[in-house]
Amino acid sequence: TLVLASYPEVSAALKSRALSVDLIPQAIARHAAKVGVPDTSQAQRFIRNSLVFTDNPAHVRLRRLMGQVFTPTTLEALVPRIQKTINELLNTVKGEQFDLIATLAQPLPTRVLCNWLGVDASHGPQIAIKISQVRLLLDPGLNSRAQFESALAALAELTAYFVAHKPATSVVPSLQDQLRAARFEGQGLSDEEVAFACVMSFVAGGETTQALLGNVVYQLLSHPGQLQLMRSQPSRYLPAAIEESVRHEAPLQLTKRVAIEATEIEGATVAAGEQILLCIGGANRDPDVFPEPAQFDLTRQGRPHAGFGHGMHVCIGGALARMQARIALQSLLERFPRIELAAREPVWQSRSLILRGLDRLDLHTRARTLQIMVRRDPDASLAPSHLVCFPHAGGSASTFAGWKERMGGEVAVHRVQLPRVAPGQVPPARRDVRALAPELADSISEVRTLTAPFVLYGHSLGALVAFELARELRRRGVRPPAALVVSGRRAPACGLRREPLYMLPRDALLLELRQFKSLPDPVLGNERWFDEIQNGLRSELALSDLYRYVAEAPLDCPIHAFMGSADPILEHDELAAWGKETTKEFQIETVPGAHFLDDAGLLRLQAVIRGLLACARAGAAA
Repeated sequence: TLVLASYPEVSAALKSRALSVDLIPQAIARHAAKVGVPDTSQAQRFIRNSLVFTDNPAHVRLRRLMGQVFTPTTLEALVPRIQKTINELLNTVKGEQFDLIATLAQPLPTRVLCNWLGVDASHGPQIAIKISQVRLLLDPGLNSRAQFESALAALAELTAYFVAHKPATSVVPSLQDQLRAARFEGQGLSDEEVAFACVMSFVAGGETTQALLGNVVYQLLSHPGQLQLMRSQPSRYLPAAIEESVRHEAPLQLTKRVAIEATEIEGATVAAGEQILLCIGGANRDPDVFPEPAQFDLTRQGRPHAGFGHGMHVCIGGALARMQARIALQSLLERFPRIELAAREPVWQSRSLILRGLDRLDLHTRARTLQIMVRRDPDASLAPSHLVCFPHAGGSASTFAGWKERMGGEVAVHRVQLPRVAPGQVPPARRDVRALAPELADSISEVRTLTAPFVLYGHSLGALVAFELARELRRRGVRPPAALVVSGRRAPACGLRREPLYMLPRDALLLELRQFKSLPDPVLGNERWFDEIQNGLRSELALSDLYRYVAEAPLDCPIHAFMGSADPILEHDELAAWGKETTKEFQIETVPGAHFLDDAGLLRLQAVIRGLLACARAGAAA
């Protein structure tokens, strides 16, 4: 066997038409004869009808057919489903420590494919077991007779399952329906070939995607500087993190070829029939192509890695794997902004010589450092309706201390304290409002579990938090609030029209805050007091200034938006844009006050909330 490990050699071999991938069928036949298994015909057809293990002309036929399915448009349509699956998996994290592989990386690709195939979710675990058995066919020489027979039986069972399977109706056509509809030169795939393609999608896309996600999270958390860089410009460096992870720790480390004719690869003579071992991991760390190859560097430029192959056998599912890793990584870091490794060394898998991936990766969420507190109304159980209030940046739960009396006895008032960095602590470089929503949804259990109607109200930063909480409650299947009421905040989809406040120098920040405060503030009037709270204030201003809007379906509840008549930082059109976030009634009102409403403005806002809750109570009683 000829071993090739440099980047030019591996790249040239992957592209060479003189080399064949037709090794596995021969190995299956040899091992079947060795262990006394008489019939491997279905396994032979399975392998010979796979993109991974076919040469031309069979390969070009399969790629043209599969290429009609794995299109950018089709994959983009899967994004909401992938996001929903990731949210569901992350919602299972209850404590401050969890295993990323068991919780997210391992189940994600199977669930995504089951969803795309229209397979009942309850069948997923059994399919995953069968797929792990089928995968043994890729290393036939390592199997006992019992393992070999179980792999053949699993393949037969899965093939029969997918031949008979009728996908559930869906907005996105199922993978199986798309495969059946594909045509090349007037011909399509047989029912068995469609079933084989479904099975191979799991075999080829399961462990590799699992390894990709585990590896990129481990690399980022092991290199805090690179994680910081990615968080500073996620649109640029999040994709770069995935590509650099594939280069640095390629999920597929080795692959083999056999020469169908005498040839030469980068000066190396290859005889007809000679086998070649291609070291993809070695090629990706070739120092002549990748300077300082052992370094994990998101700014790396130059040649593309070989992790997803080159030439006609380039991985057709690479885009789907990248998409799952990108959405999962983004969601993980937003859900747990202070996440870190819980153990010095991860547990690498040792079952396969060709795969580089983790069996276990324990992470610590550090969730409590967000310091979210909800001051629940002690009379909540007696109240027929509820109001949950979210303060502005720099505000606190005490901001709403007087609201209980003004709301009356029929409204329980719950006051939220947003995350705050204590004096002397360093604020996190990057956090996101959306990461707070899951914990808040858990914290307001009274509101979520009671049948009584409730309203969410937030001012400025608090309006964003209330909005993202409403979205999170919808994702969890909780009935919507009676209304979302916001004040002093541009709509989520509107970008900043000014310099971010959290970045301003001390004196400039103090001046800016004084300008849009209409009422005297003892903290802003006393610079020593201001210096004591400045660190925590900047961390909350960063939550507001760095908010990144992600388009989702509009809320299924009314939105009422307020602004002060003399607000110096909010434009009317920015407030009016809140109307795009609901399918229900939208009301906008200008009341007395500046950025912070004066007493008359607050009285009007509170009267509207009382009216909304009164109507909701009447509707519930009817």
